[in-house]
Amino acid sequence: MAVATHLPVEELGLALAIHCKLFGENPRVARKHLDLTPRAHFDEGCAWAESNAKLVELIKSDPDSVRAGSYSLNSARGWFSRLIGIGRSKSASAPTDGELDRVAADLAGKRGPVDEDKKRKMEALRELVDESFEGG
Repeated sequence: MAVATHLPVEELGLALAIHCKLFGENPRVARKHLDLTPRAHFDEGCAWAESNAKLVELIKSDPDSVRAGSYSLNSARGWFSRLIGIGRSKSASAPTDGELDRVAADLAGKRGPVDEDKKRKMEALRELVDESFEGG
């Protein structure tokens, strides 16, 4: 097996995630070509790149300021944390119970009406799968 780089897999995953963010590439396309370990590090890199979107944009628009070190880093957070603001700087407060209830209600409201025919088919399929595991 040949070694193409001396960078550890974590740094390569982050570099690929930054590349995708900088050039508008779809991370799913890159992700599907990775093995399990690089994929996990790439996913973490994507979360970091999303959490530091301003810095990634600064790399593109003003690389001199990045070289000068005039930026700040945020810790990697999941999409839901970024959406409701969990994990921001200490001055930010966590969402209230009312805000969380509103988000939950919005998510529940996005579900469409239950299709009874599809529900019956899924139950039949579940039964077949259960039978196949019990019989094997």
